[in-house]
Amino acid sequence: MITIKTKGTPFQRGKMQGEVMKQHVRPWIERILSNGKDSLDNGRITYEADLIRHQLEKNYVSGYEECCGIASGIGIDEISYFSGLYCNFMLPADKKCTTMGFKTVNDEPIIGKTDDIYINELGNNIMEITLPSEGFRHIHFHFAGTIWTVAGMNECGLAMAMTGIAGPSESNLQGIFSLDALHSLLPACKTVVEAVEHVNNMRLNSGGFSLLLGDSTGRMKLLEKTSAGTTEISTNKQGLYLHTNHILDYTFASVNPPQAEPLLTNGTKRYENALKIMQDIPYTEQGMVRFLSDRNKSGAIMQQGEDGLFMDFSVIFLPAQKKITVTAGYPAYDQMFSIFTNDILKDE
Repeated sequence: MITIKTKGTPFQRGKMQGEVMKQHVRPWIERILSNGKDSLDNGRITYEADLIRHQLEKNYVSGYEECCGIASGIGIDEISYFSGLYCNFMLPADKKCTTMGFKTVNDEPIIGKTDDIYINELGNNIMEITLPSEGFRHIHFHFAGTIWTVAGMNECGLAMAMTGIAGPSESNLQGIFSLDALHSLLPACKTVVEAVEHVNNMRLNSGGFSLLLGDSTGRMKLLEKTSAGTTEISTNKQGLYLHTNHILDYTFASVNPPQAEPLLTNGTKRYENALKIMQDIPYTEQGMVRFLSDRNKSGAIMQQGEDGLFMDFSVIFLPAQKKITVTAGYPAYDQMFSIFTNDILKDE
């Protein structure tokens, strides 16, 4: 997995990322814009992207400045960058992931997550070590050339892991894109309690996510969030927090669009398989590794081409120890390493 380190103001950090990841970012932006032009006219792409961009600038200034820094770093004009970034808003592509959380016999939380993408996207996820000029230092995982945090942990021991869910998408709504919003959490929140309040106050204009949270005090929460609101999901009978891309709260599901196929069926199979395999897996870090590497054909957690999805990386968070274990590479865990935030977030 590519690892980068950024520090300073939002624009400075964005520019650092853009300069380092230039060769990775340009191809996927050009590919997305090309695919979008096959289905949408150029005028609509620019118009819709501009609406979302202005909402980002209005509602999340530091996120907007970081995006401008990325565009500067990769040497692309901001209109083209934001058009490529938000073309997926017009051609929906939810994040395809599995999250699992439980507590050990010592009452310590463990959070695990896979990140599933398409074959032509493999290798474009990065681990960014972030030392911001304001806010908590943190390590977060995201797609190259974006601020779309999908998982991470900050210096306080707050950990987060998301999956994508379907939500209302209206570019003229007051708010920001769901993946942009997730980026704001780790710099701002110290505990799960603070993170829940932060999520409740988010205003989204498109997309949606589930968010599994844990902190160094032992608290855990699982939320579902779209522009229609926020709901909390309790543990199941096995004491597990589990999510696989479809809204679990029936009432909340009724006010949101249904998940598209084949992701709905794929995610349902993963959910059902997860419940079965966790009956025989210990609630330990080693148990989480076994879970994330499951290849049961009835609903593999480690996706290797099912419905076109491939696992690019998985990550395990132990907030009480401030420990992160990353498994990267395809088709198997050919790279595994652990880091401790107290060591890696030092300002050298």
